[in-house]
Amino acid sequence: PEFQDACRELMVAFQDTGNVAKSAAWQKKMVLNIDTASDVQLEQLGQSFWGQKQYDEAIRFFARLEKRLKTRGDADSRKKLSVLEENLATVYFEAGQFVDALPYYERFYKRDPEKFLYLRRLAECLEEGGRPEEGLKHWDMIQDKLRTADPKPLFFEARLHMVRCLFKVKKYRQAIELIKQTQVLYGGFGSDKKLNDEANGLLRKMGG
Repeated sequence: PEFQDACRELMVAFQDTGNVAKSAAWQKKMVLNIDTASDVQLEQLGQSFWGQKQYDEAIRFFARLEKRLKTRGDADSRKKLSVLEENLATVYFEAGQFVDALPYYERFYKRDPEKFLYLRRLAECLEEGGRPEEGLKHWDMIQDKLRTADPKPLFFEARLHMVRCLFKVKKYRQAIELIKQTQVLYGGFGSDKKLNDEANGLLRKMGG
């Protein structure tokens, strides 16, 4: 108890001075055993490490809390789990762990297909998680939703993602056709130089 009290005092002191990293480190020391940590401690540690982009640590605490809430299964735990899973999916996504993020976004999108963020994250996870052909279908859905007389930047981004997916599965002819079609119909991939440079670079690689 004395050690934990000292850790708590240091955690609060560093928190008050705005040193989030050291505050989180002392909070972590205060939790001697992750199995006996309270829900609040696990949540706070996960949030703190997430904010510092220490994704592995954030995932460790969030995942333990997720397992605990699933085991309980009562109404309050299910409500907390819904919020936690959104956070955990985002952490996996930001960490580039697309395979781990994918099951969450598949569930989220199935539950709420009108939420654009879920569709976009699902498309990215499929593309980057080793399922580019499925990612292609979802990016196609996105560009259809965004197609207007004056397309927004995300429309062109979706089209470039489609090109990337086609390139990954070696459907070079279709990828070349999509790039050239975009250039003819819209004068290129919008005003974003990076998108246009990447499209032209892929075109050269494919001999288009």
